[in-house]
Amino acid sequence: MKMKKLLTSLALVSGIGAMSGTALAIDTYQLTGTSDAHVIADIVMTLGDPMSFSLFTAGTGGTIDSECNVTGDVDQVTGTCTNGSASVTSEPSKAIDFTVSTPNILTHTVDATQTMSATSRMCSSSNENLSINSSTTGSDNICTVSTLTVAAAQLAGNYTGTFTFTARYQ
Repeated sequence: MKMKKLLTSLALVSGIGAMSGTALAIDTYQLTGTSDAHVIADIVMTLGDPMSFSLFTAGTGGTIDSECNVTGDVDQVTGTCTNGSASVTSEPSKAIDFTVSTPNILTHTVDATQTMSATSRMCSSSNENLSINSSTTGSDNICTVSTLTVAAAQLAGNYTGTFTFTARYQ
C-alpha cells in the first residue's frame, strides 16, 4: 500500500509539473517594419556682388547705405554703391531661413584704430532675417542692404570689413 501511495503521489507530481511547464510557456512575436531616408541637397551659396558704399566725404557725419542713400553731412561723390549678394542652390521647393550678420565693422586699412559700423538687413526684409521657399529649380538669389555710420571728420582712406550670410533649412 505504501508503494501504491508513493506511485500515485509521483504520478500526481509529474502531472502537475507537466501542466505547469505548459502554463509557463511564452509565445514570442516579431514584427518587421520598414524605414526610409531621403537626403536632400546641401545649401550652397556663392558670393555675387561685394558690398560697396562708393566714394563719399564724411563732413560732420551721417550715414550712407549700399544703395547710395545718404543722411546728415555725408556726401556721395562718385562711384557705384552695391548691395552684397549671393546665389543660392538648394533642394527645390524647401523652406529656408537666411540671416545676414549685423553689425559689421569696417576697419581702416592703415590705422586699425579707425573703424565704422554697418548695420545690415536682407533686401526683401525689414531686418537681418528672411524666410523663403526655394524655387522649384532650387536656384535663388539673395542680397543685403547695409547702412554705414560715418563719424564727423572720419579719417580718410580705405576701410574693409566682411558680412556673413547664413542659411539653413527650416
